[in-house]
Amino acid sequence: MCKPGYIKVNGICADIPDCTNNSTICDNATSTCEDTPGSYRCNCKEGYSKPPGATPHAPCVNINECAASSPVCSAGSQCTDSVGSFMCSCLPGHVRISSTVCSINATRCENINCTTEGSVCRENGNNAVTCDCPSNKAKKQNKCLRYYKFIQRLVQTFLP
Repeated sequence: MCKPGYIKVNGICADIPDCTNNSTICDNATSTCEDTPGSYRCNCKEGYSKPPGATPHAPCVNINECAASSPVCSAGSQCTDSVGSFMCSCLPGHVRISSTVCSINATRCENINCTTEGSVCRENGNNAVTCDCPSNKAKKQNKCLRYYKFIQRLVQTFLP
């Protein structure tokens, strides 16, 4: 008489190859079968897990990565769960840096706060932006002040 999970072959108890004998013993879409002494185990594929307290034979269920306690997608992105995986989509005004990271698109004026008072943002067309004073103003101590040609030349002439 053999223990459960074993069969007598030529008078010797041999392990039953559960995974080989039954290819659908585990859900092949969510797990892989592993023979263990006298039994088998269904190992979950990436994106799947077993519920807490589940047996080694229990089916694997989808992990909702978007509901995880630590975010899988960066700020500026939206997480969408899918079966066995997830996807991060960039929100408007953001660009993709990697599969899980989106960053503010700093090549668009709509996403730039010019720090010089009175300056305006200009898109240069080569994926760059600049903050400049309008043509009738000059930058002075982080402000765009009205530009008076005579006074400006006078100040530049007599002040070091």
